Amino acid sequence: MLKIFYGTERAQAQAAVRHILGDQYEVIEADGLTAADLPTVFMGTSLFGEERKILLKGLDQNKECWQELPKYTETPHQVIVWNEKAPDKRTEPGKSLAADKRVELKAFERVATKDERFAAFNLYDDVLRGRLKQAMANCAALEQDASRDPYSTLGALSSKAFTALERGDRRAPAILKILAQVDTEMKSTGIDGWTLLRKALAQMAAVK
Repeated sequence: MLKIFYGTERAQAQAAVRHILGDQYEVIEADGLTAADLPTVFMGTSLFGEERKILLKGLDQNKECWQELPKYTETPHQVIVWNEKAPDKRTEPGKSLAADKRVELKAFERVATKDERFAAFNLYDDVLRGRLKQAMANCAALEQDASRDPYSTLGALSSKAFTALERGDRRAPAILKILAQVDTEMKSTGIDGWTLLRKALAQMAAVK
């Protein structure tokens, strides 16, 4: 079984992963893999049983391994590949994977409201135009609004950064890395989300 999950709505994706794989599964980060490791991941056996349950994260960021994925669609294990972005169906291997009925592709995307996108645009624009003080003030105002939450604001900021990346903004890759780190910290630490978001804005302002 091979499933490819993608999108920025991590909470929903994580719930789906647990529903399919249960509470006990292997987590493999793709950034440390080479093509030579893939037979072990997809076809290798486990000491704890013949079938393995694997969550493989960020495979599309490892170009060498991502190109090899269509070779392993008949894996005997339960494997979920979790990427941030949807496979590009215009190029390989996205085209092959989309056409393969043995592979399930599922999106987990939260669509930001118009108001959230507008607020995120203001934060993003202020920071990149050198108006960090104004961005911090706007962030503080958002924090005081009970209808807001830092994760939704982070998601809208990430969407804006992805748009900037597609337009060729050279600062976008570094900014996306900052936002991804904040996303991880929001889920794995007890630090207040708004505090983490303000830290991200300051880091974004330093990107040249």
